[in-house]
Amino acid sequence: MRENIKKYIGYMNIGKIRIRYLDTGKGEPLVFLHGLSGRIETWNRQIPFFMKRGYRVITLDIPPHGESDKPAIVYSPKYLSRIIAALLEKLNVKRAIVIGHSMGGILTLAFSMFYPQKVKVAIVLSATPGPARRPRLINVIVMGLLVLRGMFKHLYAWIEYGSQYRKIVSSPESKYLMYMAYLSHEGILSMPRIPYYGLLIGLVKENLWRDVKKISSPTAVVMGTRDEFFSFADVLKMARMNPNIYPIIIKGLGHNIFAIQDLNMKILQLIKRLEKAGFRE
Repeated sequence: MRENIKKYIGYMNIGKIRIRYLDTGKGEPLVFLHGLSGRIETWNRQIPFFMKRGYRVITLDIPPHGESDKPAIVYSPKYLSRIIAALLEKLNVKRAIVIGHSMGGILTLAFSMFYPQKVKVAIVLSATPGPARRPRLINVIVMGLLVLRGMFKHLYAWIEYGSQYRKIVSSPESKYLMYMAYLSHEGILSMPRIPYYGLLIGLVKENLWRDVKKISSPTAVVMGTRDEFFSFADVLKMARMNPNIYPIIIKGLGHNIFAIQDLNMKILQLIKRLEKAGFRE
């Protein structure tokens, strides 16, 4: 499957950053946003499915992932939303369906907040505007062990990269770095450490909760009751804050939304329901 989509992949300069992106198919634009440590190929099973069903599928290696550039900066949701908006503008896409998983789900929410005119409907998979505030006891224990591991990585980067690293973590948001370090694993750390930490800090830099009410497009938020990183209670809170948000809680499901059987067909059905504005019926 990976070989089949290579011919649809290209590169584009957005400001000073070179972006690797995919644009294929004809019809209504459909944008996929991958999660932390992902890339275009994360959506290998979704790209041909939706292309064959009359959608123009667009996705990208979200900086600093994949083969997109990785400058040593803080990657906030607002900044990455600007990258996505600029990409769509260069592709002459005025409005699109936007779907994101995990980190990509956070960006889907941010994009809907900052560029509501560009979003027709949105589907957020395993994400809220921020991590779970009251994780289960087992998550606290596991998180504590991984944070300890992250602290050693943090110290190593501090010594190895010196002033360049200290410049990135000097913001007030750096206090969250140790909390977010539990996300560290080999897949993520395939990217350089400096952009990686800049991304983690960026994800917690902005308080997206205060902008939930700005979402004007029909938005479904799908969350499992056993999600390791986000709380399904927060999804219900979002729905109370904004009538345009429709919660879908799946009992027993963890963070890996791709474990859902017939995921593509269920996403397609969800898009149709959101478009018809008959979701609550």
